[in-house]
Amino acid sequence: MALASCRDASSVVALSKSLVFHHQFSSITKAIANLAKNEHELKRVQKLFKEQWLKYFLLRVVNYFQTDVVNIFREHAVCLKGRQYRHKANNVIGGNKPLGIGYGLSVVNLADFESSWSLPFSLHRVKSNEDEVEEGAKQNASRKAICELEEFAGSLNINAADSNYAVAKYITKVVEISNLVNILRIRHGNKVYESESQETGGHRGFIERNII
Repeated sequence: MALASCRDASSVVALSKSLVFHHQFSSITKAIANLAKNEHELKRVQKLFKEQWLKYFLLRVVNYFQTDVVNIFREHAVCLKGRQYRHKANNVIGGNKPLGIGYGLSVVNLADFESSWSLPFSLHRVKSNEDEVEEGAKQNASRKAICELEEFAGSLNINAADSNYAVAKYITKVVEISNLVNILRIRHGNKVYESESQETGGHRGFIERNII
């Protein structure tokens, strides 16, 4: 009821300011924690959410996916497990290093530039022992499931990502989706080689060079 009536809330905690929120503050945490008891239930709940989002998201001839890692800073959350040092670009205090304490959130969004609405389709908290690019590649299954839906079959689906994803361990996963075009930023100085053919021992072989 609070979610439907308090549309100006900029955070989950802000929902408690709604006049129809007649529960304790901890009820929000309990409601989120009880959405799923295990990984299997979590995937089921995520699927239900995606099905609901697609009912209200306006699909177009060209659909845009955005893949990136967002840093969530929790310097004062001492009880939060798995915190790590993350790059903090806005830390401009003299003598301080551009670092903050929190965690990385790997996000795949479906964006609508006309309405400035970006819909989160796949979220994964990157652990300290995980590679964020590889985790983004694993989320390939989520993008593939979306692109295979009937609503996307006749559309041009574009996935945009920055230079961190212009590496083989990511590209080799996302190219498996036939109706998805990937636009990746390439770092300055990186070289891109076209396919090269080579004849050896009377047999024609091909060496694919797609190294970025």
